Amino acid sequence: MSKKTFQSKLKAYSAMAGSVLATVGTAEAQIIHTDIDPDHDVDSVTTSPFYIDLDNNGTTDFAFQGYTDTAYGAVLNVGYLLLSNQSDNAAMCDLYSPAGYSISVPIPTGLAAGTLIDATATTWVDSTSYGGHSQYIGLVGGPTSFNIGTIHGQGDKFIGLRFNDTNNNTYYGWVRLSATPTLGVMTIKDFAYNAVPNGPINAGDLTNSTVQVLAPDAWSVIAQDKSILVNTDLEDAQISIYNTAGQLIETSSAKQGLNTINLSGQAAGVYLVNINSGKIRGTKKVVLN
Repeated sequence: MSKKTFQSKLKAYSAMAGSVLATVGTAEAQIIHTDIDPDHDVDSVTTSPFYIDLDNNGTTDFAFQGYTDTAYGAVLNVGYLLLSNQSDNAAMCDLYSPAGYSISVPIPTGLAAGTLIDATATTWVDSTSYGGHSQYIGLVGGPTSFNIGTIHGQGDKFIGLRFNDTNNNTYYGWVRLSATPTLGVMTIKDFAYNAVPNGPINAGDLTNSTVQVLAPDAWSVIAQDKSILVNTDLEDAQISIYNTAGQLIETSSAKQGLNTINLSGQAAGVYLVNINSGKIRGTKKVVLN
C-alpha cells in the first residue's frame, strides 16, 4: 500500500466516523491505529491463522483463519474469528440458529463506519460463550446451502472488539476487513483501539490517532539451534521476545540486516518475537528446539 493510498484511506474513514463523535464522547480518546501494509489475505485453503495483537504487548488478542469443509460432499467455506484464551476478549455478534444446529451460533456483526463500540453493545460474545473460542465470521455453501453472515460480499466492514491487557484493564477497538461473496478470501486491512481503559470508540474512527504500520514483509524470523535470527530492513528497532505466558524474556536493539539473539538459557517451545521501530511494528511466532 502506498503512502498516498494510506493517507486517502485515513481521511475517508475519519470523515465517515467523525460525524457521530460528538454524541458518543470519544473526543478524549487516545486512538492507537495499526495499518496492515500490505493488506493481508486469509483464504479458505491456507490453515495458518493471522494474529492480531491490538496493544502490541506480545500477547495475541484475536486471529483470523479460513477453512474449507468437504466432508459432506459439498464445499462449505468457513471464516473464523479466533479469540484468545482470555475469557474477557470478545466480539460484537449477532446470534443465528441455522438448521442442524442445536444452539445459537454467534456471528461477528459487520459494522458500518461510525457505529459505537463500547460496553453498552447488545451482544458481546467471549471465549466462554456458545461453545468455545472460535466464532464463525460466516458460513457459505455446504449440503444445506448456508449463506450466513453480514461481512462476506458486503465491501469493507468493521468488527467491534473488546480485550483486556495484562493488568486486567478493558479496552474497545475494531478491525476492518472485507470478504469475497463465497468467503473464499478474507482481507484484513487495519485495526485500532481506544487506549483509555473502558473508553468507547467508533468503527473506523482515526481522529487524532497514533499511526503504526504492521509490515510483515519488512522482517523475518527463524530459530536456529538455541538462537533466534531476525533479519530486517528496519533501522533503530527494538526486539522483544515473550514466552506463551506473555512474560518478557529478552530484549535487544536491532540493526539493519541479520540480528542473532542467544536463548540458550530458555526451554524449547513457542516464543513470540516482537519488533518495533516506532511507526512500524509486528509480532511473529517461532519454535525454539
